[in-house]
Amino acid sequence: VTLSQLSTALANSNANVGGDYLIQGQTVKVIRCLGVIGGGKDPMEKAFGMSSPQAAAAHLRDQERIRCNQIRDIVITSNNYKPVRVDDIVDGVVGAMSWLTKTRGFDTFNLGRSDPYRVRTFIETLAKLLGREATIEVGTLQPGESRVTCADISHATDAFGYQPKISLEEGLARWVQWYEHSDESPLHRRAPRS
Repeated sequence: VTLSQLSTALANSNANVGGDYLIQGQTVKVIRCLGVIGGGKDPMEKAFGMSSPQAAAAHLRDQERIRCNQIRDIVITSNNYKPVRVDDIVDGVVGAMSWLTKTRGFDTFNLGRSDPYRVRTFIETLAKLLGREATIEVGTLQPGESRVTCADISHATDAFGYQPKISLEEGLARWVQWYEHSDESPLHRRAPRS
């Protein structure tokens, strides 16, 4: 997973990456776009209405925790039709940074899932979660296509204990939840009116 892939995944998953200001006479208004993360609600609105600074601080800390968890659920890329989420990568990146701090060296670590799945398993699991019957047509491998691929994470596991947390089943279940309920899902996007 490259930094560019992570950056793109975060940008695509959240519309609050932009903002501007509007000048009206002697007044300047800041315009912020709020997006998917946090349900499109600005936590400051509720915090400003609280009578206690301690309650407002607790609310903001709680909202920060919720948003961090939502970021961890974003899909960065996929490997053999398996989603690679921020959640799978965060612990690896933190572990690699800790390893680099201790050793002051350089190394390469593979992060991702190390267990291969058959495409059939992926399709059948997804179909079950969607409540649909899958029609599978088995073809031949294309030239250069590997029969089996998976990330060898043993070096990362040995160096700093990296282990991915999200199973194929859980990742697909989260994706189906997003697909069926998120306003960002193609299922819910409306075509622009002309």
